[in-house]
Amino acid sequence: EGRAELAQLAREAGSRAVTQQLMPKLLASGTSAEKPQVAEKLRKMMETQDPEAIASALMAMAERADSRPLLRTIDVPVLVVGGSEDAITPPSDTREWANAIAGARVEFIEQAGHVSNLEQPEAFNKLLLDLLSALPGGITPAKRK
Repeated sequence: EGRAELAQLAREAGSRAVTQQLMPKLLASGTSAEKPQVAEKLRKMMETQDPEAIASALMAMAERADSRPLLRTIDVPVLVVGGSEDAITPPSDTREWANAIAGARVEFIEQAGHVSNLEQPEAFNKLLLDLLSALPGGITPAKRK
């Protein structure tokens, strides 16, 4: 319902209105004050999107089938990353999804919301590189350059 309402808002009021609704939910509580450049980058990225494209994407997410039952069929190394302050996908959901995947590792990035890769890029990149380095034939420090 929320996504359908946001899609309607995009069509009626434009990208800026959707951005104003979503920004508080996307970022951790201190990001806007402590990292205003991150909030501004995200705001600009969102506001420059075509309202119809936003509406279509929201409706596609609203109408998609629940794929959670497929999680138990995953048989590859998995790292599930969440923001400790994610209001859209709370840590309890992230943990539940990771627990459904055999052998999955779950990590939460502190002082991050739904866009942890933008809010805490060093922590996010370290987790990703650690995962890739642990894979057979994975990235080594020499291959990172």
